[in-house]
Amino acid sequence: MNAINAYLKKLDDKYRTSDSTEHTHRGALETYLESLDKEIIVINEPSRIEIGAPDLEIRIGEGATSLSIGIIECKNIGVNLDKEEKSDQIRRYHALENI
Repeated sequence: MNAINAYLKKLDDKYRTSDSTEHTHRGALETYLESLDKEIIVINEPSRIEIGAPDLEIRIGEGATSLSIGIIECKNIGVNLDKEEKSDQIRRYHALENI
């Protein structure tokens, strides 16, 4: 099974329980992203930054010298992303170049 199919299966398995939340699915996304390249490190709930608390941070490299290349704001399956995109939270995050 390739990485994307494994990711989708994990999402589906947990979603079918009818008891999953945004946080439930982060582990599967972290595993998928880290499978893309051996240098990728995904931090779930990274330290708060000036404009908020992103859900995931993607880094490349090792330890203290790793470089942040992006943040991810997660939303639960079924959430209206058009509405979320207009939220104050996402407006603040647009100040970042790597969201």
